[in-house]
Amino acid sequence: MAHREKSELWLSVAIMALATAVFFLLSHFSVLRGDDKLFSLLPAHDYAPIRSWFQYLLALKEHYVANNGRTSDLILMFFLAFCSKSVWDVANTAVFVLFLAMLRRLAGGGAAVVAIAVLYVLLLFPIPGETMMWMAGSCNYLWSISFTLVVVDLLSRSKQFGWVARLLALCACFVAGSMNESVSVSFLAGAAIWYVSCWRERGRFALWMIAAYLAGFAVILASPGLWARLGGGQDIDLNAGVGQMIVQRLLIVLTKSVQMVVPLIAAILLVFEMRISGVRRSLGNILNSMWLGALFAVLLFGLFKDRVYSFYSVTSFLLVMRWLAESLRQRQRLAVVVAISAVILSVWPAVRAFAAISDYRDFTMSVERDVVASPDGVVPALSYPASHRFVAKSNYDSDIMCLYQDVYSAYYRKPNVQFLSHGLLRSYRQGNLEQDAKLLRFRSSDESVARQVMALPDSLHAIIPVDRSRVKVMDETTVLTRNSRPSPEPQGFMAWAKQWYFSSLGVTDSVKTCGVYYLDLDSVRYLILPSIDPEVRKISIPIRIDDIPTRLEFTRP
Repeated sequence: MAHREKSELWLSVAIMALATAVFFLLSHFSVLRGDDKLFSLLPAHDYAPIRSWFQYLLALKEHYVANNGRTSDLILMFFLAFCSKSVWDVANTAVFVLFLAMLRRLAGGGAAVVAIAVLYVLLLFPIPGETMMWMAGSCNYLWSISFTLVVVDLLSRSKQFGWVARLLALCACFVAGSMNESVSVSFLAGAAIWYVSCWRERGRFALWMIAAYLAGFAVILASPGLWARLGGGQDIDLNAGVGQMIVQRLLIVLTKSVQMVVPLIAAILLVFEMRISGVRRSLGNILNSMWLGALFAVLLFGLFKDRVYSFYSVTSFLLVMRWLAESLRQRQRLAVVVAISAVILSVWPAVRAFAAISDYRDFTMSVERDVVASPDGVVPALSYPASHRFVAKSNYDSDIMCLYQDVYSAYYRKPNVQFLSHGLLRSYRQGNLEQDAKLLRFRSSDESVARQVMALPDSLHAIIPVDRSRVKVMDETTVLTRNSRPSPEPQGFMAWAKQWYFSSLGVTDSVKTCGVYYLDLDSVRYLILPSIDPEVRKISIPIRIDDIPTRLEFTRP
């Protein structure tokens, strides 16, 4: 038996080493994306590069106030400011190894679990291009999930710690809790279920660990930037009742569970276990409680992106692997066959992932060469479809990514990096954006700066000529348009309360948001907007006039 266990351990190490090499290559050939470039700069200081510890601390303060309070962003800024991409690749690969090791440990399995985990990452882990390869995404998901899995393991063994180990465990809990809000909510809900299910058996230190994790989460919640982002909830359907909202989220989570396969299998296994062992005993297993906590979180964040489902998918995988590991425990030969089979099945997905990342890298480098070669940074718009799970759809199009204009301009050291449609680029190169433009009937709030709004012949854009020497577009620029349609009266107390709450945040169903960017021609700065519908009665643009923040507004007479 000892010989078999030793052989199985060496097989696990060999599979993990092979997976490490593959993951390092994938990480190495990944490229920086928009948020990565943003985190390497100081937004409140004209996007100066972060080059010193003073600037780094200043960037942390600015980011905490303006964006969010995640420790993952602190880690990201450190690597972007002081380390090369190669150093990041090594660190990211090390966290991936930790991720695999924690899956193996928590599932109680061996080489088969490691091999299937690699196959799971290649085929079923939610959008690994955004959650493992992209620097900002990896810090927020792969890193936060891996560190939280460490906390899950520590929590299940909390009675065995001495004082030094306890202090280190509390520090680990605090850091993990402050890394990502969706993962933190999942853990805290799961930990609460686990602790309450058998609270007399848990011990006082387990409660201290949960409290330390909660304290880390409180750092995120205390960030003014987080609440500013939540206040911009233009995607919220204000006319949906509470019941409708609950049904929508249940349907979304059910659809995601079926699409990701593993959560559906985990749900079936958990129900089966509860029928055999009872609910309380089943919840006493920390993996079962964590799965329920993750389920609660995805229901809470049910209308958001696939990235939020990462921890839900991982806890589901752990439930399934725990059952598989138990069934293979006395079947060593079968376990070896399963491990080798999973490795063989992983070869083709790994090759395809590498090919996709390489192609995505070539595309991105081509766009960057065009920007560098352009005197002013204005180049044609291009897009890359999300053709594979390990790459993300990229729109180098100022109509979509206009908020990054100052970031890209500072990063590439160009006057005004913009990615324009063919018709708009042609008009810009000809030096006459106003040619054949149609005047729209709007009255300006400051005619000394801007007098008119015009619709371009391409029917896709509107332009506003402003005084270039006086006007600067705000960093987080949005254009608010108020429609003439009256808001429907809320039905019932809950609907009224919900509408009142979102209205207090500045979110109403009569407000739409869109981006604005600019093009400079001689002494004129043209603000570029999407086409203005006839129903729009007011346009409000946050800008700086003579370096004073204000709003330039246009209303129909």
